[in-house]
Amino acid sequence: MTVATVKTVATRFLKSGNPEVLALKGAWGVGKTYAWNKLVLECRDDIKLPSYCYVSLFGISSIAELRTAIFTKTQSVALLGKKFDAGTINSEWLSIAGEKAKKLFRNGSKLIDQLPYGKNITVGLETLAPHFIRDTIVCLDDFERLATGTGAIKSEEILGLISELKEEKGCKVVLVFNEERLNNKETYSKYREKVVDIELLYDPTPEEASEIALPAGLPCRELAKKHCIALGIKNIRVLRKIVGLIEMMHPTAKQLHPRVMEQAVQTLVLLTWCYFDADDKKPTLKFLREWNCFMWGFKRHNQEQIDPQHSAWNALLQTYGLSSLDEFDLAILSVIEHGYLEETGFSKEAVALAEKFRAQELENSFSAAWKLFHNTFEDNRVELVSSMYDSLKKSVKHISPLNLSGTTNLFRELGRADLADELIDFYLAARVDEDGILDIESSPFSGDITDPVIRERFKKRRVETMISMPLADAVRYIADHRGWSNLQLQSLQDATVDDYYSLFKQDHGDRLGQMVNCCLQFENFQDTLQPIGAKARAALIRIGKENPLNTARMRRYKVFIDPEEPSGAEVGIEAGGKN
Repeated sequence: MTVATVKTVATRFLKSGNPEVLALKGAWGVGKTYAWNKLVLECRDDIKLPSYCYVSLFGISSIAELRTAIFTKTQSVALLGKKFDAGTINSEWLSIAGEKAKKLFRNGSKLIDQLPYGKNITVGLETLAPHFIRDTIVCLDDFERLATGTGAIKSEEILGLISELKEEKGCKVVLVFNEERLNNKETYSKYREKVVDIELLYDPTPEEASEIALPAGLPCRELAKKHCIALGIKNIRVLRKIVGLIEMMHPTAKQLHPRVMEQAVQTLVLLTWCYFDADDKKPTLKFLREWNCFMWGFKRHNQEQIDPQHSAWNALLQTYGLSSLDEFDLAILSVIEHGYLEETGFSKEAVALAEKFRAQELENSFSAAWKLFHNTFEDNRVELVSSMYDSLKKSVKHISPLNLSGTTNLFRELGRADLADELIDFYLAARVDEDGILDIESSPFSGDITDPVIRERFKKRRVETMISMPLADAVRYIADHRGWSNLQLQSLQDATVDDYYSLFKQDHGDRLGQMVNCCLQFENFQDTLQPIGAKARAALIRIGKENPLNTARMRRYKVFIDPEEPSGAEVGIEAGGKN
């Protein structure tokens, strides 16, 4: 049954003044109650009966309690969805007075129970309450959630009360429930023909559910709708979770590359569905974290035995267009699990992903420029050189020395050696600080980097930078980054014991200990790196011997000053020379 059909029949029910009983059935989470409440407000001005009441049967333990709940929660149809402003009070003052009286009764009955003879008074009120219930639309929700066991209200009693409200009180009754979860299916089947006049199955399609739950102003609404429909999501609660997550992430992502929010929507729709509506048909979070479509293909190629359930999950993810979860996707999962962005890594990973997308675009731009060379035999030299020149400058951070060489070689063939040299200088200025970029001799593609100007200028700049980096700067870099490039390493290797002595005697403030430990760590390495730590230790021994206070200070670094301990010279290190 379509949502449109349900709405048409339910609207006719609301607009009719005839006493009737309507059963609105549907699975949990599909939005039965939400749809009904929305329809009541839409039809408010055309509803024939004067009063309306909504009661959840969850937790109701007796018919007397239910009668009282219906009485105290009944309100004028005219007041549904309205705020109590001056205009409403003037036009509906009698109804409002009745609401206040019922509220007073509802709250006061709790106090009455505590007074002498209070129970008797409460019983009296419960007895009188049913006489005030008349000509009312009564919505009884959660019929399937009735408590079971001794002392619990029986479903026969509920159905009997419904019949009474219809036949004797002129009421229209709506019974909302999930038929699949009824504890009393036999009872309902037995009495439905006698009690229920209309049965509606609320089972929206994924398209209808998305249209209902995703508000018109939602960022990326059409994209979210597309992914929700692809997964067949009909659970309104899950869809509302998706709405909340999109609204939470959008302020951060909208400032970045547009593809960041696109990936966020695709990922959060899938993960929210799996997390909040878990069952055997949906991949587990463990499976999602470990899944990779390429590894899956490798398993199938090697004919490894695969769990049929995992095979079904793989098919779903392949169809959905997810190859694996990256760091950004895992940050989104953390947001879903915790309910907030802070300390989940979302912002950091969003920025990193935006940079990745930007790099891809720049690389694509450079590749597109080369198509002017590969894809035509036209004499387009001017356009080709201009396009390559501009795209290389824009993409310089993402162009390899090999691609630079290919471009400059072509420029030289076309008589534009001036532009080739200019691009090389521009490249060096933009990337000279990057680890290893100048060391083209160590590149696996070294033999293909044939532009002689590139080889000459890269080598020259590499020598200049290696010599120019002071020892203090190199040590600070390694301490801050917990790693090093050839640039910093060469500075440490070229330094003498005297250089380390001067370094440690400088005023480094709180960073002194960090810099000392940074140098001593190389004692744990092998081959050419170990002497760095040895020279640093020799310098510290010299400082430790200067006075008793420094001797004590050295113990912090496990550098012990002892007459019997070998000196720097005795371990093969000349105080003023290189090792």
